[in-house]
This record gives sequence, structure tokens and C-alpha cells, in this order.
Amino acid sequence: MADRLEEILLGGDAREIIQLSLNARIKADNGEWCTCAKPSLRGLDLLCGHCLLQNKDQERAKVRSMVAPHEFEPRGTRGIREFMCVVCSRWKDDPRHAGDRSAVGRTSWGEEIRP
Repeated sequence: MADRLEEILLGGDAREIIQLSLNARIKADNGEWCTCAKPSLRGLDLLCGHCLLQNKDQERAKVRSMVAPHEFEPRGTRGIREFMCVVCSRWKDDPRHAGDRSAVGRTSWGEEIRP
């Protein structure tokens, strides 16, 4: 199956991209998730490129990466962005940047995720 998400993103129509994201979130909120045997996923993106639905395993991985200890990576080099982490959106002095493993995250459906 061709990767429909790639076609939409390359098409560059911002309205279509925003609508796609909103529709996938609404469907997830209503219990409709990706069930593809081999989902087409990139990095920690939530949308499957085949069915254009959000993937539960992918959301778990994304939440886990945000709560796990990691090196601080600034969002940018100017203003407030240099003090916020690109990985977790937390401040530079957050304990997880010093190896703290006590953070707990939650998926959109309420499942608790620990590092």
C-alpha cells in the first residue's frame, strides 16, 4: 500500500494537513486507532502513513521518551527556547535531565507510562 501521509505532506496544502491531524485525533478519542499489521511510522510521529490513524504503540513510545531520563536539548538558541528541552518541553533544570527516573506520563487514554 502506498504511503498516503507522504503524498499529503508533499502536496503542501496546510488545510489538508491540519484537517488530517484533527480527524485522526477525533477518531482516536472515539476509539478508532491504527490496526495495520505493519504500520508506516516515522520517528515518534503518531499517524500511520497507510491508514491515516493514530497508533497506540507509537503514542506509548512517545510518552516513554518524554518521561525517560535524557540529555537536555534546547529548542533553540534565542530567548526562552534555549531553556526548554526539545525532547520533553520541560525546563533545563528538570530532574529528568540529571537522570531522575521518577517521572510518570500518561497516554491520551489515561494509561500510565514510566521510564
